[in-house]
Amino acid sequence: LKLFNWKKEAGAPLFVKAKGVFEQGKNLELSSLQVTGDGVDVQGTVSKDLRDKEGIPHFNASVFHVGERNHLTSFSFDGQNLVIKGRSLDVRNLLKKSENKEKSLLEDIADFTADLHVDDAFLAEGQLWNFVRGTVKKKGENWDQIDVKAQIQGSPVTMTLADNDNAKVDYPKRIQVKSSRAGTFLRSLGVYDKMRGGNMTLNGYFTEDFTKGRGSARLNDVRIVKAPLLVKLISFFSI
Repeated sequence: LKLFNWKKEAGAPLFVKAKGVFEQGKNLELSSLQVTGDGVDVQGTVSKDLRDKEGIPHFNASVFHVGERNHLTSFSFDGQNLVIKGRSLDVRNLLKKSENKEKSLLEDIADFTADLHVDDAFLAEGQLWNFVRGTVKKKGENWDQIDVKAQIQGSPVTMTLADNDNAKVDYPKRIQVKSSRAGTFLRSLGVYDKMRGGNMTLNGYFTEDFTKGRGSARLNDVRIVKAPLLVKLISFFSI
């Protein structure tokens, strides 16, 4: 479970208890699945159509405690749709780029929709977002929809990515971001780590693949430590 910053230690016991029905070549239905061990406690159900060899099992957990920072009361996945609810979620590994790869794990994942209702979310560099509510959708390599509200150090942040209502053919996507903790916001997404404090408002229109666009960015009361800011801000739209 690398995605959730948990790894079973060599020699550490892991207990799996399952109850259900298995029809060879047809169907797998686990009405009860329990996985327990050092740092993991997962309880839920699993179903899989074995005739669909490339299909992903449907998983629904009512208890999902993995590692130190993943404590969820609902975690379900049916191949493309995720529902994540609970006290805390750790997505640091999803945002991290490995030494030999240009993309993060999140950038490699295609075609999914996630509904989020999490009190504490740990992002890049361990930055904390509170009261995360909303929906994110990815289509292929690109983000298709984002509608998220949260708090960073007690201040609100909103992110919206949607179809351009004005329907300009050249720029069919509209993005809006507002945060009164600009530096922490950008660090938490792994975009830019040289800014401290500040208020930020971004409004833009982009192509489907985010290679071209137009818009405006307003920043005030910020302190830049080092590095070229403009290049990093532009790269933000291609996450």
